[in-house]
Amino acid sequence: MATATDEKKQGSTATQTMDAPGFGAYGAAGGQPDLRAALEKEPEAKRNGSVDFTVSDKRWLKDIGITTSDPNSYHKAWESAEDKHNRDHLKWNETYGGRLAMRSISRGIVGAAFYATAQIYAGKAMRGYTATDDPKGVLQHITRFIDNTVGKSIQWTVKAVTGDEAKALKAVTFRDTFDYGYKAKDGVTRLMGRSLGHETVGVTFDFAAMSFGDYMTRYTLGLMDPNARVKWMKNGHMNVPGALKDLFQNVFRGITYAAGEDMAVAVPYVYGLRLQRNIIDKASPGFKYDSDRSLNGGSFKVDAQGKIVGDYQLEGALDLMGRFSWYNVGTKMFRDAYSGVAKKVNQWWDGDRSIHMPTIDARKLTPARMADAVGDGIRYVLRTTIKVMGYMLPATAFFFATRTPQSKYIGLAINPEKGPLGFVNAGGGFSYIQADGSHRAKGGSIISEGSESPHKRVSFAGDTGQTFENVFEPDRSGGYEHRFDPFAHNEHTWHGKITNKIGRFNYDAGTALNEFIMPLGRKMGFSANTVNLFARKDVNAALSYMPYFMMKTDILSAEWDTKRMDMALDRMLTGIGRLKWGEFRAGIGEVMRATMREPFSEPKREQLAQDMRWGKDPEHSSNEAFQLNGVGAYRNTENRENYYTARGNEQKSFVDKAVESRRSQPLTMAQLKPRDASWADAMRKFQETPAQGQSVH
Repeated sequence: MATATDEKKQGSTATQTMDAPGFGAYGAAGGQPDLRAALEKEPEAKRNGSVDFTVSDKRWLKDIGITTSDPNSYHKAWESAEDKHNRDHLKWNETYGGRLAMRSISRGIVGAAFYATAQIYAGKAMRGYTATDDPKGVLQHITRFIDNTVGKSIQWTVKAVTGDEAKALKAVTFRDTFDYGYKAKDGVTRLMGRSLGHETVGVTFDFAAMSFGDYMTRYTLGLMDPNARVKWMKNGHMNVPGALKDLFQNVFRGITYAAGEDMAVAVPYVYGLRLQRNIIDKASPGFKYDSDRSLNGGSFKVDAQGKIVGDYQLEGALDLMGRFSWYNVGTKMFRDAYSGVAKKVNQWWDGDRSIHMPTIDARKLTPARMADAVGDGIRYVLRTTIKVMGYMLPATAFFFATRTPQSKYIGLAINPEKGPLGFVNAGGGFSYIQADGSHRAKGGSIISEGSESPHKRVSFAGDTGQTFENVFEPDRSGGYEHRFDPFAHNEHTWHGKITNKIGRFNYDAGTALNEFIMPLGRKMGFSANTVNLFARKDVNAALSYMPYFMMKTDILSAEWDTKRMDMALDRMLTGIGRLKWGEFRAGIGEVMRATMREPFSEPKREQLAQDMRWGKDPEHSSNEAFQLNGVGAYRNTENRENYYTARGNEQKSFVDKAVESRRSQPLTMAQLKPRDASWADAMRKFQETPAQGQSVH
């Protein structure tokens, strides 16, 4: 390691800084510490695993206000006025309360409204679409594009492999218990189900709209935060071009990143959804009818006489927990890929912006390197899956607990062997499926053709010889009408009383919102049915998605999806892949320690974890909330200080130039804050030194 004396012997033109008494290795000129000596101790410690600090060094730290009792005091000693303001005036997204309030608005109000509006719009825009008729409107053209590209490719592949055209058509047909009005090539024969494009748009459009509304609302609230600094506002004056550029950038990001993740995984999601639906239906016959109508387990099980004997609440909860969990594995991979591409684009934009043809070094294409690359890819997929499942499985409980009971008021009555008997009407009536099985889809429900409910005696489709009393029939005896109450059944089960109360609360909340917005909706020209439909969908989305996103994004993923956890999981998976039991056990131990937020047991591993956490590239953290909100993902005091430390990378080029010339060190230290990772590491090791001449390990 070079020293000031070495520089002088070598004829360095730099001016040597006086090693003042009491300042030890951190000698100062003009009252400023020797930056070079401080920074050089840090890499030495990394090489040798130890570094010596003197008592005079500790006395110097004490003089400038850094004490061992406060591990973050070196931050406060060198923080700028801006740092102090940021520490004392936290932004809304840096506190639990602030994030709760922001998420309540962005997801619970605006996002839910976007979701409900998108569902209603899509329902109308897709009405009448079939795979054979000419498309109308934007959504139908998008649907046809998916059918003609992805759909036909899959259909052609299946036919080429199996030689069966019926199997090829089935491969791109979804929800085959539901009649969407599709017809065969002859234009007469009716086909059940809908196409791949229809399914993809129907499942994805409302999710994407909600994500975009949530993102833009949080962006807008961030501009209103008095503790946030808006880069295009200075001294009360707005830089209009800068504001427009910032707005367009965030709209672009809202579409390509926030909503883009929903669109990117839509096709694999609908196939996974269909596979999971079939698996659950095998274990609990009749569930496919509920799933095909997006009732999320809100249907009733009835016996051969049409009497209620159970429900599909648990099946719906299992379905939501499973598909939302692996769906988020895909969206996490999309976000990682998006961030990687964005980083490359930014580097290119900040560079010479020249376009170079990619080159391949044949010398690197060795079997060993290729095997390592494949191993890295497999490890990434496994690590991401484990991480996402780790926080999604508990987070989904906050979703399905409210989502599954919400559909009871429009649930099917299903017999596991004979199929659906009919459909509960929101008003308390009942629409039955005719004996010949003919029914049509309308507004997400089944209505009978040529007959009107109520009917006192009904039968299952295709079973005209056996009729029975309709238990869903409104009771008009005694001169009054007693309508069917979907929230008053199956209370003998362990979950029935709970789900009934949750479902009734959701229904009453929707009724209240409907009555509140009805006058405004009618003045705006919307029908009463549209207003009621919006109120139901909006309330249901708000009461299910808001707590789920708070738990998933703001709490669990922020604590679990970290660089430290990446290290632990990589070690565990490497131990499995290389059949090293010791590494596997050590990795499991580190996963447990990372979960409990405890330091790793091995000092070198802990040091590496600290470097990654405070690291060189914080904006590319694996944490979702950190990517979107910067320091917002790190809410507690310790992590905020870590963030400010990592921000020292902004000064990296300035520091590099400073250490080349000792003459510039006083100026450097006047501006350098302990946010710099090297300085922070040196100071931390320095504080941990017990006495003169002892080593820190």
